[in-house]
Amino acid sequence: MPTPTYSIVCHELHAARQHLYDLVRPLSQDELWWLPPRPDGVCVSYHFGHIVLVEDEQIAPATEKPPLAPAEFPDLFGAHNANNRNVRFPSGAEIIAYMQTVRERTLLVLALRFRAIHSHDEAVAVSELFRGLINHEYSHTKYIRRICAEMHQPPVEAPASELMVADESAVAPPQYRIKHW
Repeated sequence: MPTPTYSIVCHELHAARQHLYDLVRPLSQDELWWLPPRPDGVCVSYHFGHIVLVEDEQIAPATEKPPLAPAEFPDLFGAHNANNRNVRFPSGAEIIAYMQTVRERTLLVLALRFRAIHSHDEAVAVSELFRGLINHEYSHTKYIRRICAEMHQPPVEAPASELMVADESAVAPPQYRIKHW
């Protein structure tokens, strides 16, 4: 049975993903692959792949099935490749398709977990996994915003959320996150 907490979690998952897509909407395929000319140069495609790989690996145990990632994705989007200028990432379309498939699984897990909820405290406890996923996604959007700014793309407004806070002292501020449910 949907609860207010369930609806909030669904909304925040959607808002974080929509923010990610809004950031890169104006970018061409070449710009998605563009490496900033600095030591921590990472392309947007890496961030997308890494975000979804982490989500996939954290949600898979709840399904008792293996992650959905193609065999090469765990290596390609592992942290060791964040600054590897020689790695060739899959196409944006392939990464987006993977993101959509994983998000469908995430929403299914969310719905299944909320079926057995009987109290607000249980709802908050179940929601923590999803808060972690949202915060991980937001932690990468700060870098994507920086890359977009280097390409002279106009800034994209943060999603409207009463739960979200912006840390202006973080590396590449603001760092958006949800502190608590």
